Amino acid sequence: MATQRLNEMIANYGDVIPRRDFEGLEKKFAEFSENTETMKKDLSTLQAEHNALLEVHNQVLKQRDEFYTECETLRRSSTPR
Repeated sequence: MATQRLNEMIANYGDVIPRRDFEGLEKKFAEFSENTETMKKDLSTLQAEHNALLEVHNQVLKQRDEFYTECETLRRSSTPR
């Protein structure tokens, strides 16, 4: 009877995780979740900074083009005497 009960217990609870392992895994999961949240915040900050830099870069390119056209205009209009 005891052997039968032991086999039944092994069959029913053979794939159960011990509490200390479960608590350790829960702790690791909480740490990973926290790290993931901080990384998501960092990523969104970096994306915002990247977009701002792209915008500034495009403005600088427009200014460069305007200055170049102005320079060419002045170069043509200032002929040597």
